[in-house]
Amino acid sequence: MARDVRGALMCTAHGTLVYLDEATGTLRHGPIATVPANLFVTCEGDKAAFRFVRNGQAPVVVDRFDAGGCGLAGPENATRRLTWIGKRAVEAQYEGDGRFLSAEPDGEVSFTRNVGLVWESFLLLAPEQLDSLRFFLRHEWMSHPGYAARRHSFAAQADRRLRSNFAEFGIEQFLNADDRRGGSARCRTDLELLIEQDGGDCEYLRLYRPLAYFAAFGKPEIFDCAELAIRSLFGMGEWRGDVLLLTDARHRDFAQRFPETLRASMHVAVLQADDTLDYTLARYKVGQVPLAREYQPLLYLDTDVICDAPLDSLLAGMVFSHDLMAVPEFDLMIENDHYGKTLFERDGRNAVPGERGFSTGILGFRRVRDVEPLFDGIVRCAYDFASSINRRDFFAEFDQPFANYIAHKMGGFDLETLQPWSTGIFHVSDPVPAGRRGLAHFAGGVGNAARKTTRMREYLRALARAVSTEHA
Repeated sequence: MARDVRGALMCTAHGTLVYLDEATGTLRHGPIATVPANLFVTCEGDKAAFRFVRNGQAPVVVDRFDAGGCGLAGPENATRRLTWIGKRAVEAQYEGDGRFLSAEPDGEVSFTRNVGLVWESFLLLAPEQLDSLRFFLRHEWMSHPGYAARRHSFAAQADRRLRSNFAEFGIEQFLNADDRRGGSARCRTDLELLIEQDGGDCEYLRLYRPLAYFAAFGKPEIFDCAELAIRSLFGMGEWRGDVLLLTDARHRDFAQRFPETLRASMHVAVLQADDTLDYTLARYKVGQVPLAREYQPLLYLDTDVICDAPLDSLLAGMVFSHDLMAVPEFDLMIENDHYGKTLFERDGRNAVPGERGFSTGILGFRRVRDVEPLFDGIVRCAYDFASSINRRDFFAEFDQPFANYIAHKMGGFDLETLQPWSTGIFHVSDPVPAGRRGLAHFAGGVGNAARKTTRMREYLRALARAVSTEHA
């Protein structure tokens, strides 16, 4: 007995999507990732109707297929026979007035064939399946290092195969990926897929879509620092991912400081923040920004971090980590309370020889959901402590003591991955580094933004001279 499928889209044997070309009034097929998803087939038993949908408007029946194009509205006068194949991936052939609907190699779609063969068969996709497939095709993916650590860009091709330079599998296999754990939708929710290939082999893929994010609030010089940091990221860092700035409503147009070519990769999210404690805790609230959940990996940078070398290989490795990555600094129980000595002592925790605290100016993690419990704990601890002593500026480092305290209690942090990539400049009077590791952090505590901006500009000029000399 035929199954009812409502509102399905049609994938051709060429690995393309059927759509209605409004300019010509004809049916066409083209790349899944780019053509408009505007033609749906709805089925009742063995009868099918084609409906055109423009930008969420009410569906309009398509009732004529001839040399003059597609007819919109009017009675449904064609009977189309459907043949169902498979369980989740439904294949169909449409017969109207004695001929089969065919997807020709030149992109044309029409009722021209007397026999239903390969070009006359279509894979029906639910809208949510198309969303997952498009997400998969529009982004890069990494193989798990247990197999082969490679970066993939997949394309839909003939025979409904998804191919990269290193792997291939069928669209049906993609749709059935991790069947018991959410199917292909996991590529958007968990940012990973386990695909069973022909012969029983599996392809384990993780999304490679890096996001660098910053938090900027308060004085104008903070935003000058942010601009320098972001420009260095796109420049010396050769950044090809997106950038997110967490800020207040007054600076929602911050991206206008940058050329149009860079603005296409920039996002600004507004968070409520009233004082310095709120400002410094904003980095742990990135989960409140929905778009951040569709990126992997994520790199947080303070506005006083200059990028001075490409970061691509660092980010590729971060895709396979499950821990919060940070840069180690000095002894965890240092007397100046940089890392929360007071919090540990109130908790009765003794110092462990050689245990180091970490900076919160540079943080890395695979995906938001991995660090959410840790980040939520840091924010709660900071606000609870401030409320208990009726003071919000007890620590000169504001957020950093709470981050170290909660991270050391919960575990699961990595102080090795980022260290080779970072150079700390702890005082504005320190000389700029001679070597370039990737991330130069003009640290030295919260504030001093005006003097940091001067030193950051000096460093960028020194970098420009060094690069010019290298290429002379």
